Amino acid sequence: MGKFYFEVNGLNLITVAQGGSGYRAGDVLAVNGGGNHQGGRGSVKVTVSRGVVTGVQSPLWTTGDSYPTTPTIQTTTGGSGTGATFNVTGGGGGILGNVYMVDSDAPNTKTVEMSQFGTAFSSTSARGANPIKGVIVQNLIVEKYGSEAQGGAVWVGWYNNPAGSGYSSGWVVRNNEIRFNHSGLAVQKGADGIQVFNNNIHHNGLNEFTMSAAMNGLFSGNNFAFSNRDHVNCNFGCVFKVTGHGPAGPGDPLNAMFSHNTSHDNPGMGMWSDVVAAGITYDSNTIYNNDEAGIQVEVSWKNTVTNNYLYNNGICAQGACVLGQGNYEAIFCSQCSDTTIIHNKIQLPAIAGGGWGIGIVHEIGRNSEHPAWTVPQNMHVENNQIIVPVGFPTGQSIVNMTDLQKNYSWQLPGIFVGNCYQVISQPWGASQWAQKGVSVPFASWRASGQDADEFGRVTTVCQ
Repeated sequence: MGKFYFEVNGLNLITVAQGGSGYRAGDVLAVNGGGNHQGGRGSVKVTVSRGVVTGVQSPLWTTGDSYPTTPTIQTTTGGSGTGATFNVTGGGGGILGNVYMVDSDAPNTKTVEMSQFGTAFSSTSARGANPIKGVIVQNLIVEKYGSEAQGGAVWVGWYNNPAGSGYSSGWVVRNNEIRFNHSGLAVQKGADGIQVFNNNIHHNGLNEFTMSAAMNGLFSGNNFAFSNRDHVNCNFGCVFKVTGHGPAGPGDPLNAMFSHNTSHDNPGMGMWSDVVAAGITYDSNTIYNNDEAGIQVEVSWKNTVTNNYLYNNGICAQGACVLGQGNYEAIFCSQCSDTTIIHNKIQLPAIAGGGWGIGIVHEIGRNSEHPAWTVPQNMHVENNQIIVPVGFPTGQSIVNMTDLQKNYSWQLPGIFVGNCYQVISQPWGASQWAQKGVSVPFASWRASGQDADEFGRVTTVCQ
């Protein structure tokens, strides 16, 4: 569908607030608001007394898709007066609730549904002196709301509000189905201590879930699936995105826990920390069939990624990426530090150019964003299982540490410890462990100080 006009005001009036001067009786003025629809076509005839506009005559026609309080007035026939100000609250002939569109856009063979409201439940009007706390939203179907792209049909907190922490605290969102909205659930500044349990959030227009600067949240048992039905560029996050920092400023941990959730079949990342998201834990989640990375930690620090099961990510099946043209690891750490990645089980997809296991990437050009943690340091990648299936290309990396400017000083021995790589058969001599710009076989990887302990191994069965 192209452009359309929705009549909000209906049959209302035009009044004269200030008459101006210099007009002649019978002048015809155009009230300009842009656009064109029935009930808003053409101009107004005015009543003039001694050169001053004193009224308007029926029928009242205005041109415009909207009715500004003080529209532009132009003389279209006769007269040359100025200064007349009209109050416009509607168009004579407009019908409340009608939708107007050109014939070429008429959906003659399809059902079209329109959304009049942006949210079903919202605390975006909360302020320090007007808190909205302790609300429970449960056992509902929330659908077909026209929420903002990075807002939500259920929207707790507000990203632009300068009020202190906690003015939307204590919300519980549980056992709901949130579907077919422009965006699903938004948890933002002030929504501290929120509990989000056992919701099915799916088939929303852009995001299933966004979070920014909310403290001490617990998110468990939720399903996030089939996002970005509006086909928005996923570089801005079109599935699941966590951003922001605590009240003490950048680096202050949010202390958020995401556990036992499922994220699948999304055209983007399964779960994503970005832009100074500190203190985020992803534990025991199941993440699969997503176009890009399963879990991505970007320009963030002190994230913990543990006990997750990730499979068949980085497949680009829904068109959000192109195979072989990006970093689509199961777990991807980009410009991050102080991150712990342990006890995860990863199964790689058996396609060329598809996703691989665990990646740590640094780009010096992004150091200025937050220099305290964009260079990888204090990294711990330990005791993970990575399963290489039949059909996985032998020329493709299983794990990777890379630096776009070849600044390898951060690639220290002992970042990878005790990881198990399950392959099809032994011996396995493929060069699939990448660091310092070179892909090497596992023996060379161990010799460099990665997975050099007694538990780091390549085997046909990881237990």
